[in-house]
Amino acid sequence: MSNTQIHEMNTQQHTQHSNAFETLRAKRLAEATKPFLARGAKIIRCKRCQLSRCICSFREEVNSDIDVILLLHRNEVLKPTNTGRLIADCFPNNTFAYVWARTAIDSNLEQLLKDPTREFLLLFPGEKNPQLTATTITELPQDKKLTVVIIDATWKQARRMYLQSPWLHQFPCIPLSEDQLRGQYGMRKAPRDMQTSTVEAFIAALNNLNKPATAKHLLAYFKIFNQHYLSMRMNVPLEKIGNSD
Repeated sequence: MSNTQIHEMNTQQHTQHSNAFETLRAKRLAEATKPFLARGAKIIRCKRCQLSRCICSFREEVNSDIDVILLLHRNEVLKPTNTGRLIADCFPNNTFAYVWARTAIDSNLEQLLKDPTREFLLLFPGEKNPQLTATTITELPQDKKLTVVIIDATWKQARRMYLQSPWLHQFPCIPLSEDQLRGQYGMRKAPRDMQTSTVEAFIAALNNLNKPATAKHLLAYFKIFNQHYLSMRMNVPLEKIGNSD
């Protein structure tokens, strides 16, 4: 697959929207046969960032030398608590987004996965996969585009998605330490202590892949998102929440 074809595929995902996640969300809404009535559904939100205390003015789009494939559970696309979309907000030119299906891979995703100019890695604790180490990370091919596949769902859903998708088992897994997996996301409590949000896991992965500047940019945006979301949820002023380092 040529760079031109990749660019065209990415552009198609952004049609009438600023990034692939927003395009995917619009498609899911158009296909929905009934309203998505999660907790907080009656709150008046910004249509773009999905917060009642908008953070759109804080969004700073940059280019990354790592691409991302968000593989989302169909329900996750519509959740305002989803954090994978923050990756697409920050790196719209580097992010692809697809809804996972048990029986078949999206044809565009399947085509992307055949690109010989890419080195695919998985961000999930997959025991069936080869495991990267600090040494093997330094040995990753320099002439290929690092492309991180991220399973974006609840932990129970993500586990099922992983086990039911043998094609995911071929990619080396990015290692994360216990310290990196102690999440700070205040909106959804993980069932286990070592389970963190999608965006926090990717920030940790970026640091492990020796991309500290990219990680820092995403972390700054995540902190703003978390602060505004907690302010909305707790119905308190932003200054009462703070923005801890």
